[in-house]
Amino acid sequence: MGAGIGMSRAEEAIERASIYELLALGFSLPSPELAKAVSGLISEYHRLFVGPGELPAPPYESVYREGWRVMGETTLDVQSAYEEAGYALDPSFKELPDHVAAELAFMGLLTEEEAKAWKAGDASVALSWLERERAFLDDHLTRWLPAFCDRLLASTEVRFYRKLAGELQEFVALDAERVTALTGLLEEALA
Repeated sequence: MGAGIGMSRAEEAIERASIYELLALGFSLPSPELAKAVSGLISEYHRLFVGPGELPAPPYESVYREGWRVMGETTLDVQSAYEEAGYALDPSFKELPDHVAAELAFMGLLTEEEAKAWKAGDASVALSWLERERAFLDDHLTRWLPAFCDRLLASTEVRFYRKLAGELQEFVALDAERVTALTGLLEEALA
């Protein structure tokens, strides 16, 4: 593959990584600056995602896939995917591995690694990262984010979270299609 195609793919992967990282930040505890800019954001974050009490939109994959069970088999599968890719949660992140922000940050890391491979002109390494992305999207994100986003949209009137849920749902669906298509093309080209 030519350098121009590789750089184009690298730039695309960097852009995708940035979007995943921004989405991850949106589902993390709001910074003081963001909380100051959006009235009521921290209290709404706690009401939706932390508690006390029943959470209207739990941010954990295992809740949606294991009947409201936290830290189940799904969480262990997510942790295993992280370890296989050489990823470790930041020690300051005090949530479970299957928290929406952690899973989105992981996708950001995978796409950053894909970008590095494209920059190096190594399509086979890029393919290996794309395969990890596709597996994580198929095995995790696309299986639970639609239900999470639906619950979030039904549970909040705060525009920030409503917009974030819509963007998350749309971006992940489109990215899953893109990654699947690109993986297929690369597999054919490298066969």
